[in-house]
Amino acid sequence: MTVSSFIPYDKFVIETKYNSFEIQGIITANVEPRRWFRNPLEPYAFFEGQIKGERFKMRRVLINYRTSFIPVIEGRIRDGSVKVVMRLYCFVAFFSAVWLVFTAGMAITALRSDSKSMTMFFVFLGMFLFYYSLGILLFKFEAKKAKLFLYDLLV
Repeated sequence: MTVSSFIPYDKFVIETKYNSFEIQGIITANVEPRRWFRNPLEPYAFFEGQIKGERFKMRRVLINYRTSFIPVIEGRIRDGSVKVVMRLYCFVAFFSAVWLVFTAGMAITALRSDSKSMTMFFVFLGMFLFYYSLGILLFKFEAKKAKLFLYDLLV
């Protein structure tokens, strides 16, 4: 297991037989501009975002549900390869860090005080573990879907 298994971050390279212009065309055909409101009955691309030259920034289009842990997909197109980084939105990463530090701090504080606060220790530990595992699982679930679709497009 690597460290990236425990954090909402993924970095990989897709090797492909296409040149950079063909790769850019394939990605452009599957990315549409970001829209705030969508009609679920209208056809839509798999990704929404923008492509500027050899760089792109996008995310998967979600129609039937919402999640804050959807990965931001940033990439750079080179001849025969695409370097991709998947990460959380900055606000979600910041909120998650604050939440995890707060709950861990409260659990440690409860553990260091008298024995009557063991219940509070387990409450804060449960809050920490629930949020952490939920965030990692949702991010990895969505990242896997996007990664498989990118591989299907480019390989």
